Amino acid sequence: MDQQSREIVYRKNLIIRDPVHLLQKLMILYIAVWSVAPPLEVGNVFRLAALVCAAGWFILDMMRGLRLKRIHVFALLFIFLVIAVSIVENGGQYSKLLKQVTWFMLVMAFIMNYSYRGRWNELKLLVPLMLALLIVFNIVTSRELIIDPTLARRIVRADEEIYAYMKRGVGGYELVYSQVLMFPVILSWTINAFKNNKIFFALGVGWTLSYATLILSAGYSIAIVTTICAALILFFNRRRSIVPALTATLILIVILVLMIGYVDPVRTTLLEIFDGTKVANKVQDIYDSIHGVEVADSIMERWIKYKSSLLAIFNYPVIGGLWWASGGGHSAILDAFAKYGLFGGVMFIKMFYHVVTKLKRGARGMKGLRLANAMMISLILVSLLDTVPYNMVFPVLIVTPVFLNYIKEWGGFDESSLDGERSSRGYLSDLIYKLRKPRRMGGGDGTTPGQPTGY
Repeated sequence: MDQQSREIVYRKNLIIRDPVHLLQKLMILYIAVWSVAPPLEVGNVFRLAALVCAAGWFILDMMRGLRLKRIHVFALLFIFLVIAVSIVENGGQYSKLLKQVTWFMLVMAFIMNYSYRGRWNELKLLVPLMLALLIVFNIVTSRELIIDPTLARRIVRADEEIYAYMKRGVGGYELVYSQVLMFPVILSWTINAFKNNKIFFALGVGWTLSYATLILSAGYSIAIVTTICAALILFFNRRRSIVPALTATLILIVILVLMIGYVDPVRTTLLEIFDGTKVANKVQDIYDSIHGVEVADSIMERWIKYKSSLLAIFNYPVIGGLWWASGGGHSAILDAFAKYGLFGGVMFIKMFYHVVTKLKRGARGMKGLRLANAMMISLILVSLLDTVPYNMVFPVLIVTPVFLNYIKEWGGFDESSLDGERSSRGYLSDLIYKLRKPRRMGGGDGTTPGQPTGY
């Protein structure tokens, strides 16, 4: 038996014999379910239980010998900064600290990702569990949204009147956008499952259909646009850089908004095509908000909040507004820089984009690059144009790597490097790229070139 086989057997025996290890897995399992289950969003009890599980997992892992790197120490210092700012901002009301659960879960998920690197097989159960839960909640939510079209907007604001819906499994913004961020990797996983696991393939197809029904029923414009862009990049993009695709996407969004607002034939055509759907309602909302008609969650309202964050960044670029000048609350990236300064903004990007950054660095084949770029544009559009609640953190940093591990085991990344492929950059750019020294893959851990590692 070789060294790798002995290590696998040792880990399996460790899971069976070690109750602490089993307890940690149960804690992660609860956090995973909590992050996608609408009934567990009602009240603070389930949220507090998730915080206890995350903190308990961290303490147990430290006792088992987890050695943190410098970046993880900075992440923990960032949590202390968030707590201090929250206490001062709320006049010493410690009960308000539960509102900072997003930052705490982000740091904990970041450290969990580091702890489980190279052994994601231990969390394989998360994939079928998460997909099964998401399919159920997607179907329940889509049915309610079809019955009551106004529910999509009301459930976003988490008013107490909609708690009855949430207890029945009806999700809102958090349910939709956590799946928007996972859409590229789940779609890629489903495609790879076709030749490797028919049951998983059927599960992936079921999720894809339920997800498409959900976002069309909800009518969230950013979710629809992000999903379409991610799918196009996943199947057709041939560039290593995501900048051209991101720039083109933002330009197209601006052009479409302006045409809806000022070119009547375009607006009329879209209303006729999507008559009776949430898309038609969104088109009319865009037109009304541009022309001064008061609309809930209008473009002008969003722009005012974005401008508030930009103003705080301009006035306090280094230390941030802290407790006296926070952001507008409608852009995760801008708000991080606005409230916590350069340190907070950089830490947010470093942690939230950790998985996709590692994947992009490691992938040299077009399949890996397309998936990394599709994931990247999803993260950028959502975190730049909207908020990132606690529900999104765990799927991005813990569940996504488990999907990636399946794809890697199935050979989804086992391909020739870009040095041997033609791309759409043009002959001169290709020639320059080939003359560059290839980046060494892996870290001496025995992985083959073309397979991304470290996510």
